Amino acid sequence: MDTGWAVFGNLRKLNIDLAEIKIIGPAEDVERVVKLALDFLQVDRFFTDRPSRPTVIPIQPGDTYEDDNFILQTTTSKHPVQALCSKFTDKLTGKCFSFTGDTGYHPPLADHIKGSSLLIHDCTWGGTASNPDEFLHHSGAIDAGRIAQAAGVGTLLMVHGSDKKGPESVEAAKQVFEGHAEWPHPGQTFVL
Repeated sequence: MDTGWAVFGNLRKLNIDLAEIKIIGPAEDVERVVKLALDFLQVDRFFTDRPSRPTVIPIQPGDTYEDDNFILQTTTSKHPVQALCSKFTDKLTGKCFSFTGDTGYHPPLADHIKGSSLLIHDCTWGGTASNPDEFLHHSGAIDAGRIAQAAGVGTLLMVHGSDKKGPESVEAAKQVFEGHAEWPHPGQTFVL
């Protein structure tokens, strides 16, 4: 038997119930993106004997979502398609972290993420600042560092860029951010 098909066979035995999974995202795209991903992965064919769909929760910038475990607060980021900056607060501990998603330099994000101990920020352009006239609206390390400093976060993780630019990004962010800056590695875990 082909190894790839053996893996699919083993996963099928997991009998995953997708209805237990919540996917929260930008209202303009989340339902379409989830459908495309499920169709591409052929989830019903390979991963479960119980055809089901995850619970998709479309939200707009400014919306808040709350369940028994956490509060998710959102605001808009600077991007040509709808994008969200999200702040997650654990109800049990009160700890929170924020994730910008795709965004150009957008100073209002700092007010939204205040109180977060960790910020995960777009850093597409590496160790530079973004060009405000750039059409795609992504950030560089200088932008990420400025937002992290203004928000008073303790740790800045920069993502959505080339790993080759990681070291230069960390050094650039440290020029404007007094906390801990890092370029995370696949599989790395951070505890709040």
